[in-house]
Formats: sequence, C-alpha cells, structure tokens
Amino acid sequence: MSFILDERNREFALEGQRWFDLRRANQKEIKHTLSGVEYILQKNDVRYTIEIPTAAKLNNPNL
Repeated sequence: MSFILDERNREFALEGQRWFDLRRANQKEIKHTLSGVEYILQKNDVRYTIEIPTAAKLNNPNL
C-alpha cells in the first residue's frame, strides 16, 4: 500500500488528492515536513477530518 500511495503522490502531485488518498488508506498518522519542521497529525485529532465550509452549511442546512 505504501508503494501505491507513493506512486499516486508522484503521478498526481499537483492535483490536490494526497490528503484524500491518505485518509482513504486509513493511515494512523499523517506526517509532513515543511522547512525542516515535521508536522504529525494523529488519527483522532480534530483536524484529521476536513470540516464542511461554513458557506456550504449556510447554503444547504441539511449538511
């Protein structure tokens, strides 16, 4: 699975699908290194799930 995720990362690098691929693969944690600082997002962290934008909630109260 790691090989497939790495291949998809290279193939679709600028299409914005990386986050969804990692979530779909049920990763226990997501790690990113930016400017030499490593950021780790744990599975039960509130930020692990992307919230529905407020504008979308206002447009559709059934969300």
